[in-house]
Amino acid sequence: MKQPFVLSLAFLLLFPCWLSAQDVTEPAAQEPNASLTSPEVPSPAAIPQIDSTSTAPLNYEITSYEPATASPTDSLQASGNAATDSTQSKPETVEQAPDTTANATPEIAPETAPEAAPAIKEEKPAEPQPAQDKPKRIWGGITAGITYNDYFSTKFGLNDIKPKKDYNLTISGADDLLSNFWGVGFKVGMSGMFVASPYFNVRSDLSLALRQGTGKTNASVILDWKDSGLEDQKSDLEIEYSAMQLNIDLPFLARVTIPNVIYFEAGPMFSFNVYSKSESKITDIYGTEKFEEKGGLKAIEFDIAAGIGISRSIGKSMLDFDLRFVFGMTRISDANDAPKTWQGQLNITYWFL
Repeated sequence: MKQPFVLSLAFLLLFPCWLSAQDVTEPAAQEPNASLTSPEVPSPAAIPQIDSTSTAPLNYEITSYEPATASPTDSLQASGNAATDSTQSKPETVEQAPDTTANATPEIAPETAPEAAPAIKEEKPAEPQPAQDKPKRIWGGITAGITYNDYFSTKFGLNDIKPKKDYNLTISGADDLLSNFWGVGFKVGMSGMFVASPYFNVRSDLSLALRQGTGKTNASVILDWKDSGLEDQKSDLEIEYSAMQLNIDLPFLARVTIPNVIYFEAGPMFSFNVYSKSESKITDIYGTEKFEEKGGLKAIEFDIAAGIGISRSIGKSMLDFDLRFVFGMTRISDANDAPKTWQGQLNITYWFL
């Protein structure tokens, strides 16, 4: 009975010492994420108690046993200390901070819901700037104008009346008829322009022009007989002359421009006669005589045109206002005293093509 009891008692006394030696010699490797708290020590109640009065054989199996090399006195003292420690409460242990320089592991922050990113206003990519358009060189448009029509360098043929061999004829008032002659017409057509630079360009028009005018004067006709026995005769006349022409005008004008201020233009103009009509009324003491003539004018008339104007931009279009003067270089017919024409034109041109 004593031998199993002694063996059991020796096992109970030596087993805690062996556990303490294992803790000192082989410290458990810390897991990277292990808590820094002290290992859990079993309470005295968890240690199996041996009933000294029981005769049942012990079933504890000793797997390995190595006799201690210490003296019996040290063994008894150590076993006595172990028995005392088992009955006393576990002393409070002081945790030492592990050396984090060797086995430092980054602390992983707890996963949190991602914060909503602030709304970023999407900026549209800058649109590529279109290449600056080259100045437009060729323009097209429509033109219209009011014309003042007049004649110059003529006596309307009154001075061409030849006297007969029996009398001389003198007519006065022909100059008044020319000074009183004038009329208002119009023109409308198409225009084209080539812009060589901001300071110089060339333009041309193709217009249908109506020219018309009327003049009236009081004239005196003196009949002087060569026979001295006959008395001279005098007659007062009222002469009214009117003319109408329908022409196609084709000017070619060179223009010099001061940008945004004014421009000057000049050049030749060709006028093609399409239709003409003239009428004369002569009234004296005996009544009124009427003379009418159609046609009889030259097919082509050559003129010189010159003028000034201003040009303004309207969006992608342009608007021209100009005052133009036209002087005829040729007579309108083959008669020796046929008039030459001159005009004053107030034109407006809209460039949109």
